[in-house]
Amino acid sequence: MKVIKKVFNHIRTFKNRREFAMNSVHASDLVVRFTSHCTAQNKYDIVIGKRCEIKGQLFSFEGGKILIGNNVFMNYNSFIGSMEAVTIGNDVIIATNVRIFDNNNHPTSPTQREMMSHNDFYGELWTWKYAEHKPVVIGDNVWIGGNVVINPGVTIGSDVVIASGSVVVKDIPSHVVAGGNPCHVIRQITDKDKNNWHTQLKEYEDDIEK
Repeated sequence: MKVIKKVFNHIRTFKNRREFAMNSVHASDLVVRFTSHCTAQNKYDIVIGKRCEIKGQLFSFEGGKILIGNNVFMNYNSFIGSMEAVTIGNDVIIATNVRIFDNNNHPTSPTQREMMSHNDFYGELWTWKYAEHKPVVIGDNVWIGGNVVINPGVTIGSDVVIASGSVVVKDIPSHVVAGGNPCHVIRQITDKDKNNWHTQLKEYEDDIEK
């Protein structure tokens, strides 16, 4: 809670869905950098951990929660929208043009959508108020590739790679590479992947010493 309080000492409370943009937030044991927009009604609707860099947009509607762990990098033009809850673990990388929603934005019912089209485009019917919603959970040490869409109700385990361009519509277990539309498990992440990394790291360190 101490970290959370330090973050939000630098963030004003925003009501009526006002946008705020921040260049940087710094505290003694915390580095959080914002280079895009966030929208929230309450300062605790969006909670960000230590050592994060958020270049994308975070949008909380009517108390929706966005909870981001430590050491999370979110690249440009990515968007997280919450009406209920989006929870992201530690050590997560989110590439460019990623979309993560815990709601379907607009009603599924054709009758309700017809009502929307006959009303003010900026009126209440066009908000997320009447959208269906289910929480999204993303585990620790997940790499989400570019142009990925993560839909409502999805849980992604830890130590996962989601390939670029994937559309995630169902749960993905831990320790896998997954991809496709719809996204599915391609293969397990094994000790061979870890060994390859150690080999590459040694080659890198040897090059530096030369």
